[in-house]
Amino acid sequence: MEMPQEEVNTILRPLAEKALADYKAGTLAKSDPAFWTGRAVANDPAGFDRLDRGIFSIYFFNIMQVQEGDAVFRTQVFRTLTSRDKTWS
Repeated sequence: MEMPQEEVNTILRPLAEKALADYKAGTLAKSDPAFWTGRAVANDPAGFDRLDRGIFSIYFFNIMQVQEGDAVFRTQVFRTLTSRDKTWS
């Protein structure tokens, strides 16, 4: 089941408001998740009326800075979900 947009807005709005203010003030580094949140809100025509639920992923995943010639190797153990799995919707 998808989270209703109203709930997305309620959860993300305080975070998005602060991030946008800091982004506009130029006080955030690109390594800060709030930078990317502020940028997403600043560039979204819907603004605070329909906050992009993709903003959640900014805080769930690592932000990495990789220089030319560098490489990243990550391993993860994860469970494959099937239609039988009742814990995910």
